[in-house]
Amino acid sequence: MRALLVLAAFVAPGQATTKGGWLGEWELAHGPLVATPCGHRPAVCVREAPHGAEIRFPTQEEIVQNNGADMMVVMQNRSVVHVRVPQLCHDFMAAWQEHIHEKETMTASVPDGWIKSAGVYQMDPSRQIHSFSGEWTVPPAPLNPHKPETLYYFIGLEDRTQGKNTVIHQPVLTWGDETEGGQYSNQWHLWSWTCCPKNLTWHSTDIAGFQPGDKIFGSIEKIAGETWRIDGAFQDSKGTFHNTTLTSQVGSFDFNYADVTLEVYNVTSCDQMAEGAAAFSKLDLAVSDGSAWVPPTWYVTGMPNNCKTEMHISDSHSMSISSGGGLDPAQQLVV
Repeated sequence: MRALLVLAAFVAPGQATTKGGWLGEWELAHGPLVATPCGHRPAVCVREAPHGAEIRFPTQEEIVQNNGADMMVVMQNRSVVHVRVPQLCHDFMAAWQEHIHEKETMTASVPDGWIKSAGVYQMDPSRQIHSFSGEWTVPPAPLNPHKPETLYYFIGLEDRTQGKNTVIHQPVLTWGDETEGGQYSNQWHLWSWTCCPKNLTWHSTDIAGFQPGDKIFGSIEKIAGETWRIDGAFQDSKGTFHNTTLTSQVGSFDFNYADVTLEVYNVTSCDQMAEGAAAFSKLDLAVSDGSAWVPPTWYVTGMPNNCKTEMHISDSHSMSISSGGGLDPAQQLVV
């Protein structure tokens, strides 16, 4: 598996950090944190599984036979890579859960995180969400991209019944550079993510080859008792689909929250945002009995900023997220 690249975002223990609060203290003490669609994570705790591979938990016999392996990655050719989770990953997630309700103090002018999102809860435990799919357009490229900024546009499913032990699946359209683990600088790329089985954050191999205005296809589907398939795809000019798929066993969770989100990291000027809209459509949810579930209302949340980030809800199946063209963040904040 290709190692996670950590370039401009690398911070060795004791070096300077741009993060405030407990994340800054962690980075100074333990080393680099990288941006992911699941929030900041230690670089060693972010792993890639090749397209089509399956992440699963080993049996007790397999644990003994493979020197205490915590997880297994089963490749398409059925070869197996055994993975042990570094103690640092357990320590970080324990600290993250301790501080989860604290507001992050950042030195950047544009806040890190979910700056615009629409979400909905499925509150009936007898009809758990089993799939979420949708399409969205690739927005314009940022006018003035600057490393190590990252933009994430995605649909997601979360289990919010576990209190601090939140988990999430996401097919993610990304603008960024190799600092967040991707292969592509200064262009849109696509991959699938899950967080965090056994305290590791996993993503599929990212793919590219599409342009602003093209359509992205995403789906999240429960395929077995504790196993989910997360898929992102685009169709090229010849009509061929290209997919990046992650299949992962995650444990016993109730994914009761669906969202459509723009998440950003390391953005210091509004011209680093995509100046335009990503239009989401055909947003379809299904529950455990196989029937469609149409949310009566999507609830919009976000973080104040000057970059004109807006969520426009058309109906239960379509919405758009627009951004860019706002005031410079150094000017007076408009909430």
